[in-house]
Amino acid sequence: MRRLTALLALVAAIPLLCRAQEAEPIFERTYLSTDKDVYVAGDRIWCSAFCFDAAGKVLSRSSAIAYAELVSVGGEVIRTAKIGLEGGRGSGYIDLPEGMPTGNYRLFAYTAVNRNEADYDFLLNSKVISVLNALNSSKVRNKVSLVSDALYRQRKEAVSPDMECGELDVRVTGAPEQGGIFRVELENAGSSPVSLSVSVYREDSIAAPEDKSICSVRIPEGNRGLYSPETEGEIIRATLSGRDRERIISDEAGATAFISASSAKGDTYTSLIGRDGSIVFKTNNIYGQRELVTEVADLEDRNLQAMVDISPPFVRVDADVPVLDLCAAIADDVLERGRGMQSFRMEYRDSLAEFTGRKEEFPYRESGALTYDLDDYTRFPTMRETIVEYVITPEVRVRGRNGKQRIQVLTKDNDLEGAITTSWETSLVLLDGVPVFRHSDMMDYDAMLIKEIQIWRERFVFGNRIFSGIVNFKSVKGNMAFMDFGSNVRIIDFQGICYPMDYTRRHAPEGGVDRRGTIFWKPDLELSAGQGVSLECLAPDHGGFFRIEVEGVTAEGEPVHKVTKFAID
Repeated sequence: MRRLTALLALVAAIPLLCRAQEAEPIFERTYLSTDKDVYVAGDRIWCSAFCFDAAGKVLSRSSAIAYAELVSVGGEVIRTAKIGLEGGRGSGYIDLPEGMPTGNYRLFAYTAVNRNEADYDFLLNSKVISVLNALNSSKVRNKVSLVSDALYRQRKEAVSPDMECGELDVRVTGAPEQGGIFRVELENAGSSPVSLSVSVYREDSIAAPEDKSICSVRIPEGNRGLYSPETEGEIIRATLSGRDRERIISDEAGATAFISASSAKGDTYTSLIGRDGSIVFKTNNIYGQRELVTEVADLEDRNLQAMVDISPPFVRVDADVPVLDLCAAIADDVLERGRGMQSFRMEYRDSLAEFTGRKEEFPYRESGALTYDLDDYTRFPTMRETIVEYVITPEVRVRGRNGKQRIQVLTKDNDLEGAITTSWETSLVLLDGVPVFRHSDMMDYDAMLIKEIQIWRERFVFGNRIFSGIVNFKSVKGNMAFMDFGSNVRIIDFQGICYPMDYTRRHAPEGGVDRRGTIFWKPDLELSAGQGVSLECLAPDHGGFFRIEVEGVTAEGEPVHKVTKFAID
């Protein structure tokens, strides 16, 4: 066992050694394009990430995740987000608290590479946003810049030329009217492909806190960043604690920690526990707000008491947020629209967005499994009887040794000319995708809570562990109900990667008044040279000044930013 563990550690280290010797250090800068700059409390900030490699000033292909922090004037981190990246592009969102005070806030973005730069300037490409809380104006903590109605209307007539760049044609077709359909036409007039974010939103007399776009992104010269990107997905760092900590880290065979999220798709990862108690899980990105199960592998049923404590990945940036002068009182019509928009967001937040595709890679897939639906057969009280007496006996056996029972999978390479054989190699047993190392707990589990049994008959490598086959018990509700995990298991709330989503509502919600501020958001539109596209938009049930804002970058790293304004009567 010791030789196998040492061999696995050596094999795992070879790519890292080669990378350290051959790879050039990288130097990244990240910019977040947002759907607008002024929000109401309870609103959602839609984000489109552009991660640049400073060496060539083009989109970076190194980091697979970007981190975002929204910080208040006093340095308090209000919200955080993780955005998955592929080829330097990704999208996500930040939900603002409903009780958030009116004021200005700064939005930061960075990658793991930036965390390792001693001199990294977090302010470099950050941006300031304003938030209006029309339902709780007594909680104003800092001032928001406003303009008079006359100046507000004057500002709508033109766009500062310094704010636009790139070759992109943007126009509105149709006659936009309240509750009606209109189209936004885009055409790439340049000679290079472009990657874009597109937003259509209503402007109010609250002035944007700063004039900043992708045209003003600064990518310093040089190539002095440390080479430690999260190339495949988030690297989750943790430490070992608990009564048996020293006993575990002194194990010469090498102790293993697991993390897993309840899923049929294999969000399970392992790590050797270092001699100092450090743990590093390399993931393919875990999406969404999840319950994460952390545990120390106890294959000998020793009932160890040790916990995996996950370290937060965010820097918690402490930086200044500008306080802008109050030019005028907040107009009644702005407050009224703000109240309507806040109420609308509270009621319809979960019904307006559309999921888009996302990069996912799993160590095992449902398509390769033998699946048994227990409703198709006579039910037994426990999983022990189901396994022993049931139809899965040709693939799975229960065997006892040294007073302990193990669930074992007959792997394909042990199936010799039809003979049924098993070895004492360990099989991985899962409940809703979460490892269960004390197999006796799974065998005593209420069979009425299990809907399906999935079996994979191949060998699988999970980090530094090799398993001879996998058995996944899928519960009826998919929530590991009534499983009594051991003392080495901890279940924590985990903030995963944002699900990529478009906000392209084409039908008004049933009942109520459509008071959307942002009426269209597409964070990842790709256009080849000369290509055009027509985007269908649904106007809200209120008129006013509206703005189409498109930000992006060409394949050569040149910024693109276009603004078109129109009115809805």
